[in-house]
Parts: sequence; structure tokens; C-alpha cells
Amino acid sequence: MTKELIVERFLQEGFLISPKLLDQIPEDNLDTIINSVRLSNDLIIQNLEEQKQEAEFKTKNYKEKNRLKARDFVEYYSKKYNVLKDILSRKMNPVSIDKAKGFSETSIIGMVHEYMPNGLVVEDPTGKIEVRCSRDNVLLNSVLGFTGKMKEGIFVAEKIVYPDIPLDNEIKSLNISLVLSGKGEMKDSLKTISFAQKEGIISVLTNPGYVKINREVVVLAYMPKEEIAKGKIPAFLKSRFIPETVPSEKYLLKEIPAIFWIDQEKQWVENYKGVTIVSGREIKIDLKDRKVEFLP
Repeated sequence: MTKELIVERFLQEGFLISPKLLDQIPEDNLDTIINSVRLSNDLIIQNLEEQKQEAEFKTKNYKEKNRLKARDFVEYYSKKYNVLKDILSRKMNPVSIDKAKGFSETSIIGMVHEYMPNGLVVEDPTGKIEVRCSRDNVLLNSVLGFTGKMKEGIFVAEKIVYPDIPLDNEIKSLNISLVLSGKGEMKDSLKTISFAQKEGIISVLTNPGYVKINREVVVLAYMPKEEIAKGKIPAFLKSRFIPETVPSEKYLLKEIPAIFWIDQEKQWVENYKGVTIVSGREIKIDLKDRKVEFLP
């Protein structure tokens, strides 16, 4: 029996065998050894159920400008448009708004400039156009794709395409528990959002704030100025941004979070395409099975 088969057999039984011990395992006596492992601690074999991963935390904080100029808004919305346009362009074959007027049927991508009684006004770098469509759950300044027909200078949308979370979004997990604590101190008008794991506390001073654990699991923390209802948050993920109060890339959801924590009083949990959305002040989350526990 090869070493690979021996390792596989131990894994099936729920044990991880150390490399040093692998060479000492007799091939013809596996059953006896596995049984003895269950009954004693004589062998240095680690039970996978008890195995804990070491967690590496990396925060992403954005510099806040004291004074904003007109070009800051222009640069941000241009960046936002291009980031979300790239996502949408993988789902459709759009033309620019100025060229759309020359087609009877086509697709466009635009940023929502304003609401209209029967739809929206959207714009791209080449111009603006009125789009006849449903306004349900459409966020102002969102970047959306539209497929439809031109009729008397108005784009009649048959389909709205969102940047959204991919259907094949991988549900990432780690064998650790994470405590999210929103009871930190105030600093520069922003609440310190703390992530506590074992004895370590990781503070995120920007709002929204990001922490990446072991370079793969992203936790997004957001403390709204006013309470947000449970049904409103999926629209943020669908549009891939949090409604902005100032022009800053921190509002863009370039990476898909595994956990989206809303730091507010009301406690609730919701899942959206593999993203666990959780609201509350003190929360414990098992990152292995996404089990949520609200702490007193």
C-alpha cells in the first residue's frame, strides 16, 4: 500500500498523520493501529476535529481626505464606473450610449444618474439616456447593464443586468471562530471595529472596513449612520457597492466578502449567494460552518 493510500485511510477515519510517523506505519496492520488511536494517545496523530488553524489577519484601511475637491468626485465615479463595467462586460456585449441611438436593439452599460417616473436616467463617458424600466431596488449611482430596444430616443429595457455575486461564488471557510465586537472606542468620528480571535484584537478604523484572514476569507464591516433593515443589504451585494457618503474606493466591493457584518443594534442573519450577512454588536461566528451566535 502506498503512502498516499495510508494517508487517505487515516483521513477517512478523521485523523491527520504526521509525516514523521508515516514511514513507521506497517502496511499490513492499519486496522489495529487506527483502533488503538481511538483508545489511547500513544501515537502522535492529530485529530482533525480538534485541529485549529493559525489565523493571519490583514486589514485594509483607506486614507480619508480632510478636504474634497471636485476632481476627487470625478476620479472616484470614473474608477467606480470602470470597475463595475468590467464585471458587467463579461456578461454582455454593450455599446456606448452615443452609439446605442443608432441601433434598434442593443445593450448598454451606464451609471444611474437620477430616477424618472417610469425609469432611470443613466450615463456613461459618451452621454446620457432615459431608460424605461423598473426602479425596484435600484440604487442611485449604481452601474448597471441594460438590454432592450430604442424607441423615440428612449431605451426600453427588456432586461437589467447587475454586477452581482457570481452564481458559482465559492463559500470559503476556515477552522477558526471569530468574535466581531462593535463596542470599541470612538476615534476621528469613526467607531473602532474590532475583530477578536484568541488574545488578538484587530481594529479597523475606516468605515466600511475590511479584514482578510489567511489571505482568502474577507470580512467586511460596516457601521451605518441609521439602522438598515434586513431586506436592504442584498441590494448592496447585488450592485457591488455600499451607498457612498464621500467619494472613496472603500465603498466598492471589488472582493466578495465571506462575512458582511452590519454593526448596529438589531440582531439578524441572512445569506446571499454564499455571503453571510449578520447584524448586531457582539457576534461569534464559526468560519468553518458559518454558525452565528449573538453574545450578551
